[in-house]
Amino acid sequence: MEILVYLCVFVFILVFIGKILSVKSSKKCELYSVPLLTSNESNFYNQLIKQYDFISLKVRCENVIKVKKGINYNNMRNQIKSRHFDFVIHDQFGNVQFIVELQDKTHSKDDRKKSDKLKNEICTSCNIKIYFVYNFQDFEKQLLN
Repeated sequence: MEILVYLCVFVFILVFIGKILSVKSSKKCELYSVPLLTSNESNFYNQLIKQYDFISLKVRCENVIKVKKGINYNNMRNQIKSRHFDFVIHDQFGNVQFIVELQDKTHSKDDRKKSDKLKNEICTSCNIKIYFVYNFQDFEKQLLN
């Protein structure tokens, strides 16, 4: 009889531990892949590759623009390190020719406006041309101006 009690307690402990572990595992986030480009970005890219040989996609700003050490180094670096450029057109050696930011409805939000303004300021300060466009026709018009 004593063995039966120990066995019941042991089974109860195993069931209890199993429930705790299943609760913890169910709280994990699930990961899934997404396409690198949205449909709009993909359409734009397919037009770009007809005219330019070297295009990099979704490039971190910090890979194109570095912050010099100084008074505002940490503040400025923190502002650019988590942002990216949609399309960076460059030569075969990686020298940036210009940057394209494709605009969509999300760019009317205040935080996106602030981000676009910062991107424009940092590109201007580094003498890199940046185009903010809504589609390829808009891009071609801006290139002519």
